[in-house]
Amino acid sequence: MGQNESKNENIKNKKYHSKGQNKSNKEKVKNTSNNNNQNIDNNNTNKPVNVSLSTTKCKYCNKNYIPNKVLRSHLFYCVDCYLKKKNFKYQADLDYHTELEFKEIIPGKLYLGNNEAAKNLELLKKNNITAILICGYFLSEFFPNEFIYKTLEFEDNEFEIITYAIVKGIDFIDKNKCVFVHCRKGVSRSSSIVISYIMFHLKKSFDESYQFVLMKKNNIQPNDNFIKQLKQFEEMIKVCNYDKKMIREFCMNFTNNKYGQNLENKTNDQ
Repeated sequence: MGQNESKNENIKNKKYHSKGQNKSNKEKVKNTSNNNNQNIDNNNTNKPVNVSLSTTKCKYCNKNYIPNKVLRSHLFYCVDCYLKKKNFKYQADLDYHTELEFKEIIPGKLYLGNNEAAKNLELLKKNNITAILICGYFLSEFFPNEFIYKTLEFEDNEFEIITYAIVKGIDFIDKNKCVFVHCRKGVSRSSSIVISYIMFHLKKSFDESYQFVLMKKNNIQPNDNFIKQLKQFEEMIKVCNYDKKMIREFCMNFTNNKYGQNLENKTNDQ
């Protein structure tokens, strides 16, 4: 009996000591983790904050924001304003008023105008329009059950790259019987797409195509950035011998800032 009691006491003592050791080990772990966190905090406070992302001002709310690469419009307004504007695009259509403009560029095939003309179903039907190409943001598809729609989202400014939008626009016009191309005013964005179509299909220079469209609609005025890219497009289609597949590849390279190199290589090979 005495031996059994002594064995039990030894077992209890071992359990007690083991529990104590576990507690002390846990406390040591906590203490070391706290110390590490304090060291990290101290290191962070000592190190200067690295602000590698540049900020810009939103053109709507004037607040500074970090550009969002996901949005094509990241150079101009913050995400909050972008979403608000997108939700209220129909209201934007109502807020903007101008005279209706609708001009024939190629009879029975291509028309150019503004957003007011896009609201006039009678006018569109009268001219046998089958598809509508929208150039820009926040412009509505007013009659989705009546026409085929496509939207090329790009801004009218000095930063926007439109070369690949040009190719998409040409493809859309080719695939449809009679197309009405418009932006909000029908002056810069939509006229740039129409000029590019004339350059490609009628094999005219930029200057000739510009004058051709200007004779039909006398208030077109692509911005300087678009004109520069249209002149580059003129060189591109000549180098590619008006081959759409090659032009599409060049456009992809252009958007990746490789267009200049590829064009030089092509011209040197010739």
